[in-house]
Amino acid sequence: MIQIDDLGLRYATARGAIDALSGVTLTIGRGEFVSIVGPSGCGKSTLLSVLGGLLRPTAGRVLIGGEPVTDPSPRLGFAFQDPVQLRFGGVSRHRERAQSLLEMVGLKGFESNYPKELSGGMRQRVAIARALLLDPEVLLMDEPFGALDAITRERMGYELLRIWQGSGKTVVFVTHGISEAVFLSDRVIAMSARPGRVIDDRRIELPRPRTPTSQEDPRFLEAARILRGLLMGPEDAVQAQQPAERQPRSAASSRVPT
Repeated sequence: MIQIDDLGLRYATARGAIDALSGVTLTIGRGEFVSIVGPSGCGKSTLLSVLGGLLRPTAGRVLIGGEPVTDPSPRLGFAFQDPVQLRFGGVSRHRERAQSLLEMVGLKGFESNYPKELSGGMRQRVAIARALLLDPEVLLMDEPFGALDAITRERMGYELLRIWQGSGKTVVFVTHGISEAVFLSDRVIAMSARPGRVIDDRRIELPRPRTPTSQEDPRFLEAARILRGLLMGPEDAVQAQQPAERQPRSAASSRVPT
């Protein structure tokens, strides 16, 4: 569904050129849920913007469904950390589909509410419904749950999986949360510090549907351990896990995919 060939992006700044991405090569199959993780500033969001046609690369190419990506397209749906909207022509013709999408994301009865009257989780549900409005082939999500509290974030993770499994869309999901990425995804792509390169492409061998007990599965724990070691270094990864091991885990906290 998505083919990325030797992708690079260089920014021109007053202090000289900065390479945000370098030599990124990747393929994503139709219907896959793929997460991208990496340190801050590694180019995760930049890569997503290139995939969506919001930025043009300085090297390489992106193909979606065999066609080059040059501009934003109705074939692509966007969901960001802040619920913003990208406008395409003809949206007003899709009122019936909008109604069904609001029902699908659990917001039936809130059609006439203003955004200020909705909780953070409800606004993100609206953002997902909006992203699906034109029935895109690919859903691009950039830290969509980053501003939510842990409990709401957990619930939205399950909600997203339910929507994805029902829609068959291809999802590319950017997150800082390693455990969240492992819990949600078919594959997790780990990127290096700037310039961003792919340093690991890991298939997550967990059965679906994912449940709270999926995070107790040895395969989940092993994938998260390896990714932490790659991104944080072995010593930092061990230290990051120690506080959680010393404290009793509540039923709620043990299920949060963050």
